[in-house]
Amino acid sequence: TQSVVELTIGHLLASLRHFGRADRGMREGKWEKKALKGTELSGKSLGLIGFGRIAQGVARVAKTLGMEIHTYDPYLPPKVAKAEGAFLHKKVDNLFKSCTHISVHCNLTDETHHLVNAERMALMPGKAGGIECGNHIVNCARGGIIDEDALLSALEDGIISSAALDVFEIEPVTIEHALIHHKNFHGTPHIGAATLEAQARVGSDIVEAVMIALSG
Repeated sequence: TQSVVELTIGHLLASLRHFGRADRGMREGKWEKKALKGTELSGKSLGLIGFGRIAQGVARVAKTLGMEIHTYDPYLPPKVAKAEGAFLHKKVDNLFKSCTHISVHCNLTDETHHLVNAERMALMPGKAGGIECGNHIVNCARGGIIDEDALLSALEDGIISSAALDVFEIEPVTIEHALIHHKNFHGTPHIGAATLEAQARVGSDIVEAVMIALSG
């Protein structure tokens, strides 16, 4: 859980502050100090699609960075969102209308397949507190929840300013995938749980579940 939280926040930071371009530019001998101007996470609205354990962890970190937390989860008791200081939307479209930043934290089902589509991305405001901060999307949950063709078009049209995916509809991703060539896209190869600590926790959880089952 913690590793996914850290990757999600890391993607948010990288998408906003041009870390990737700045790093690559310096490796090529460029000093693009004046060309790279980002926006802060503080004062922005983060929309979490799904509000389980991982999303709640992201919310806590994001709140410390000064973000306002919104969520959409039709199966969530309202008291859970209230306890975490999150505004719970009854309709997913309203979440997109309210947030410049969206992070996906739900399972892939028939209900959520391509839930993040062209129409919903177009609802995002691109502005917060009078600042043109653009729109940003992160998915470290499951591939297929975001329509990747629609996401590419939104990036090309400037509707989405940056996007970061750790999961894809078809994996592994090949070099032919158009998204990975877009300058405002950040990708990682499904490594949300790829830490020594996370793998140790998985083993412990399996052992505990087996012991509980054997004990009746």
